[in-house]
Amino acid sequence: MKVGDYDMPDDLLYSKEYAWVRQEGDLLRIGVIDFAVKLAGKIEYVDIPQKGKRFEKDEIFGTVESGKWVGEMFMPVSAEVVEMNASLLDAPSPVHDDPYGEGWLILVRPDSLDDLGCLMSDHDEIRHWLEAEIRAVEKDKK
Repeated sequence: MKVGDYDMPDDLLYSKEYAWVRQEGDLLRIGVIDFAVKLAGKIEYVDIPQKGKRFEKDEIFGTVESGKWVGEMFMPVSAEVVEMNASLLDAPSPVHDDPYGEGWLILVRPDSLDDLGCLMSDHDEIRHWLEAEIRAVEKDKK
């Protein structure tokens, strides 16, 4: 689905903290939504956790940084990191250039897949939420 100039793939779940989540069996792949990275501009640095680190829902698990912005990433569900996208540490540009593909941040094992119910999946809900976020940004620019 496209909301304004921003891609929001239909097969993903979304948090209101600008994270996308793709379920892959009993694991979840997590990244940053297109809207956030386009606002940030060229991504120059990422700080993501290593395998084995545990986080509770809404706990900060890392940052994504550009020359003008530092975005904290909040864990969408309680989980343990099983893999980090280590290639981003040396070359973080895929976070901006391919946020839903090569720019993924971490792969986690959630404490419970039931926690996915707290994420947005309904297209209308996602559209209305992102449209409100876009309006807020445009209002701040004035």
